[in-house]
Amino acid sequence: MKKTRVYEINNLYDIPNSEFIKILKNDLNILVKTNFSIVTEEEKILIIEYMDNRYANLRITKNETKEDKKIKKRNEIRKKMNKLKDEEKKIIAKQFYKLHKAINKFTKKNSNNPNYQEKIEKIIEFIKEL
Repeated sequence: MKKTRVYEINNLYDIPNSEFIKILKNDLNILVKTNFSIVTEEEKILIIEYMDNRYANLRITKNETKEDKKIKKRNEIRKKMNKLKDEEKKIIAKQFYKLHKAINKFTKKNSNNPNYQEKIEKIIEFIKEL
């Protein structure tokens, strides 16, 4: 009978070793102490069937390694960050548009007063620098 180490089976799934050992002990009643413990071929088959039924979404395909999963997670986080940045840009653009409308209304009302005109021009220059 071929014997397999627990960590070799755990490499098929994206689960920390400590959680994997808890699953083996609590759910399957397989006595293991560490990820270096040995299980028999029958236990291995039982473990894989159980894990595939219960934790199929955590199964790592042969083409996909744990490093690939980390890269995918990083890319998802980057996409979320870019969406946030885009949303922030939209919010700033809306605020700028409202401010621009308010300035236009103000200048129309006070277009004859030269002091107000100078102040408005300074504000517009400041905003453009942002």
